Amino acid sequence: GGIFALACDDLARTLMAGEIPLGIVASFFGALLFMAMMMSRNIRIER
Repeated sequence: GGIFALACDDLARTLMAGEIPLGIVASFFGALLFMAMMMSRNIRIER
């Protein structure tokens, strides 16, 4: 978790001249990781 936070913090500081909040970068990559895990396990969400 700590390495993930450091990587997101580094990305947030180097992507643009102004700082992007760490939470935005972490939630973006966390959502991508969650979607990849859901698709790789073929888990279906039924309503």
